[in-house]
Amino acid sequence: MNSRQLQYAVVLSQTLNFSQAADQLGISQPSLSKQILSLESELGIRLFDRNHSPMTITPAGDFFIQEAKELLYKEDQLAKGLERFKTGENGRLVIGVTPFRSLYLMPPLVKKIRERYPGVQVVLHEASSAQLSKEAAEGKFDFGQPSCG
Repeated sequence: MNSRQLQYAVVLSQTLNFSQAADQLGISQPSLSKQILSLESELGIRLFDRNHSPMTITPAGDFFIQEAKELLYKEDQLAKGLERFKTGENGRLVIGVTPFRSLYLMPPLVKKIRERYPGVQVVLHEASSAQLSKEAAEGKFDFGQPSCG
């Protein structure tokens, strides 16, 4: 079972007509029929009752379609969420900073970051200049300024 088959079954459940569903999906009717038969075979249960005209959804099909809609929604939300990480709208920013700078310089900067990027978690990593230099070399944070210069 894959996302495409879930989508095919959902569209078919809405039209209850293979030709109309295939048109909406932009595929051939035989291809849609083959995918639905393959899905039903894999599941070991009929989702659609083709013995009636118009076709009907079986009780198992009703359950399947509701769950398929939820899965497709979750898949869409997952893709959108990951896209926000790719664009920098979501994520985690670890900043290495000395205690003095953390106390006096960072609050306005962190406020601006949070206002502009509410999905980004800002983490301040306080340490001495020497420790920050060592940890920066180890890649422990995304940004750091251990000493004035």
